[in-house]
Amino acid sequence: MLISPEGTKSFYFRYAWHGKRFEIKIGKYPLTPLVGARKKRDDYLLMVENGKNPKYKSNNSKLFRDIALDWLQIQDDLSDKTIVTTAQRLNRCIEEFGYIPISEIDSIQMLTFLQKIENRGYIETAKRTKSIISRVYEYANILNLTNINPTTGLSRILKNKKSNNFPFVKKIEDMRHLMFDISNYQGMIEVQFALKIAAYTFVRPSELRFSRWNELEGDIWRMPAERTKLKRERLVPLSTQVKTLISSSTCPLNRFLESLKSDLRCPIIGSIAARLLHSLRFFVSLITIVSLKGFFRQGDVCAPSTTFVPI
Repeated sequence: MLISPEGTKSFYFRYAWHGKRFEIKIGKYPLTPLVGARKKRDDYLLMVENGKNPKYKSNNSKLFRDIALDWLQIQDDLSDKTIVTTAQRLNRCIEEFGYIPISEIDSIQMLTFLQKIENRGYIETAKRTKSIISRVYEYANILNLTNINPTTGLSRILKNKKSNNFPFVKKIEDMRHLMFDISNYQGMIEVQFALKIAAYTFVRPSELRFSRWNELEGDIWRMPAERTKLKRERLVPLSTQVKTLISSSTCPLNRFLESLKSDLRCPIIGSIAARLLHSLRFFVSLITIVSLKGFFRQGDVCAPSTTFVPI
């Protein structure tokens, strides 16, 4: 029994369900006598013992956990990395709603859950989690397990992450300075060669770091679909300068050439990837693939007669 500051007496039934605490109001005293309150308590206890949650009316409907896991099993079009990320986010949802019937979860519960993620600073994660839950409910709607979707309209309430554009070179003078700085960079030799190859090929940093020796075929760098962003094979022309860099005796690629010949699964720059990752701040401040692409999209500054400082 709970007695309010005003003196109102009410009966409540408190219980645990799969590690979560629940509370159901039975009624006010004396409208609900003690005998009646005890009878309802016994009925609720019997439901809990039979594996039913007395708080929800639709105990015969499937739980959110079951539908979410079934939905995840049929996501054959997602990459392995995306499947792992989706499963991690879905597990957080299951911790919150797993043992609740899917038709009993309302928008207020969903908004409260997503705002908890936002309040920890993960604004984009909250939006992506909402998208995953929405797809689970679309799957449940198709199976006629529910006709609601508690995520509907929440995008207008959730916060929007402020996006910042990557800096890029806008003027030809800045490009000359950029190429000169790359040419005279005195840091790790691995970073030197990575920057120079990136400037000639415009590949993404991850595509360069995890490239494989057997992908280089004469004048062509044949990048397999599984390593590209668009998941389709990509052919990158290799200029004379790039081939000269790769064949140079000081090129870090050649240090591992003999071992790479015996194991083509080993990335060309695999053994230096960790150090290169720590040096990627140099990519951000000095050269990024977006920076170069942004420059060359400007037709007025890239005339055929334009010359650059050789690197």
